Amino acid sequence: MIYRLKFGKREVYLKEAKPLGALTFGREEPVEELGVLEVYGQKVEIGGTPREPFGESSRNYPLIVKAAQVVALTAAGAPIEGALEVKETGRRELLLIGEVLRELLGERALLNFTLEGLLSTFEGERNPHFKELLKGREEETLGELLREGYLARVVGIYFGEVGKEGIEEGAPVFVVREHDNRADPNAVKVLYKDGRKLGYLRRSLAKKFAPIIDEGILLTGRLVRAEREVVVEIKAVGT
Repeated sequence: MIYRLKFGKREVYLKEAKPLGALTFGREEPVEELGVLEVYGQKVEIGGTPREPFGESSRNYPLIVKAAQVVALTAAGAPIEGALEVKETGRRELLLIGEVLRELLGERALLNFTLEGLLSTFEGERNPHFKELLKGREEETLGELLREGYLARVVGIYFGEVGKEGIEEGAPVFVVREHDNRADPNAVKVLYKDGRKLGYLRRSLAKKFAPIIDEGILLTGRLVRAEREVVVEIKAVGT
């Protein structure tokens, strides 16, 4: 059985190795369309060889769908949902999904997905193999990894000083500490380009980011999305 996953102009082929049926990367072959998975407007085409039974009768079909979901969610700027999709996935399957991400979306998207898995808010639901996706970058500090950018949701908009209507995508943002926050000693706020408070990083992220900021590392970035939720891309400067 050969599967194809296609996103935009990029595509990958996955072959079921015999006799165990594990998926490995294969070469281009004719496939029949099985369908299109769409998440948040991101479409991933799924295809398979017509010479054998496919679809839900194939043992690897659920893994193919999961990989497609992770690709679509990551492309849509929602790596936290992508990380949750694989929280119970085995090591071999997670590494395969990581390679699919790299091939279809690139190294930077894979890093975002990996960081979300490592910094997940859902304690006890993290996949223990996420760190293996760093491939030789395991010894880098979080500050060093953040040089390439990290997508994060802004929460607590209600407590901010600017509403969604007053912000524009692509605008610069600044990520700074809020030391006088009584509710959270690690509070990290996100400022809009004009200095108004947009909101906060979620508590679990603030706990990781606060020490970085306190060390003198500047976190800046840009507003990526303001529809449905506010997402910013954060980059570390001075690491």
